[in-house]
Amino acid sequence: MADRSSQTIIFMPVFNRRDIALESIHNMRMMRGSAHLKIIDDASTQFDGHEMTALGDSGEVHPQNMGIDATRISNLAEFIASPFDYCYFTDSDTLHDPQFLDRAFQMFDLTASVCCLYNSCTPSHRNGFSIDVGNEISITRSAPGVSMFFDKPTAMRLLTYYLDAVRFQPNIIKSYRGWDWFFCAALPHFAQSQVSYVEHMYSDGLHVGNGSDVAMNPTPFLQMEGRRVFTQLGIPL
Repeated sequence: MADRSSQTIIFMPVFNRRDIALESIHNMRMMRGSAHLKIIDDASTQFDGHEMTALGDSGEVHPQNMGIDATRISNLAEFIASPFDYCYFTDSDTLHDPQFLDRAFQMFDLTASVCCLYNSCTPSHRNGFSIDVGNEISITRSAPGVSMFFDKPTAMRLLTYYLDAVRFQPNIIKSYRGWDWFFCAALPHFAQSQVSYVEHMYSDGLHVGNGSDVAMNPTPFLQMEGRRVFTQLGIPL
């Protein structure tokens, strides 16, 4: 497969949790190929946000906290106006497999859908049907917002949906219980990998404290890398 990562911009917002954010950023710097990494510090209070943004190809420090919902909408508009053809949204508490972008392009070529590389065990993320040989991809009605790969027409659709809705209800995203549920309302379906190419952390380790958000079938690399990172940070496995 030709390397199309250079056509991709990755948006990674940061707010506090310095040690986890640094691990996530350093991991992404190694795994992104030629993709452009933009780091957005959302007015962190525990450190100087420029420490994080300096690690990306570009960066932005918000003068005041916007929250993830407004940050994502701003990123959509920036992507649409950019020269990039593809966009990847993720969080600063993630670890990615070296093949995550290759897999994203494979899935997109097959489905022309928003592609999620994080296989959550949340029931609503698992109600779908298989389209790929070996049950490797499911088409679902919802997907985790921690891993979203899409193209410019999809971004325009999302932003148009938001701008149309916000005229009638200014807090439209909050009414959907945040970004994850909002984009599910705005789009008809999603392609979700049955193998997780993304691992999702929180302050005490994996999302094992929240049984609905455990990564299913993580790659061997993520299993090993997760153990290394958690041991290094002193996080219980």
